[in-house]
Amino acid sequence: RFSALNGLGDVLDHEGLELRTQTAAARLRLDSGGRRATAVECVRADGSRLTIRAAQLVLAGGGFDTPALLLRSGLDRPATGRYLFDHAHVTLLFRLRRATGAGRGASLSTGMSLAFLEGPFRARRSAALVSPFNPGLRMDAAIVDGLVRGSEGSRVRRAALERWRHTLPLDVLLEDVPQPRRRVTLGTRRDAFGLPFARVAYPPSTAYELDGQRAVRRELERRLAPLGVEEVEERRGPAGAHILGTCRIGDVVDADLR
Repeated sequence: RFSALNGLGDVLDHEGLELRTQTAAARLRLDSGGRRATAVECVRADGSRLTIRAAQLVLAGGGFDTPALLLRSGLDRPATGRYLFDHAHVTLLFRLRRATGAGRGASLSTGMSLAFLEGPFRARRSAALVSPFNPGLRMDAAIVDGLVRGSEGSRVRRAALERWRHTLPLDVLLEDVPQPRRRVTLGTRRDAFGLPFARVAYPPSTAYELDGQRAVRRELERRLAPLGVEEVEERRGPAGAHILGTCRIGDVVDADLR
């Protein structure tokens, strides 16, 4: 569902589009004043080169490849490649005495809580978005746990289903303060096109994010208490879904990248 073929079929078939595959953007060419990009130098998979000139150029390489292209072009501005950020993704698994209704819903998530999104607390700790994961607890984990404990057959199945029915997974997305040490630079090794690899540095989260995570967990435990919270398990969710930062967009953001 996230394929370019799914959402861009009509665009790819447009007569005005020429798609260059197996071609990497190596660097930008600038005008004599050094303030306007006029062309892109490219490298093909066979090592041959070409230059594409255009009145307007759009860089869409994401939080890793866009700053890498700018750095290869000598455009090392104060914020270029810095302040890399990916929303921290934590899944809180609440084991409840009451059945949760897991498995219902027309999509992965049919609701999102904004209760932790805004307020004076953001001067001290992270905001958060909280949403239920409709499919419920992953059954493979529950089955593996049963097998590890020595159960088998129908006993494992019954225990896994019972655990699934009484577990409420809540996905929590958090923010952190900008960190200049989280950054993309150019490495010394080169890829198949002969271009330097992008090197990523991502130091740990600050207390701002971690304090926000703890506050959200405490409040969720309080709100779910009437359902009989028996246990809370915390797991790290998938990473790399919301790569932000590394390029400042003119006057669109302020000095704090907001």
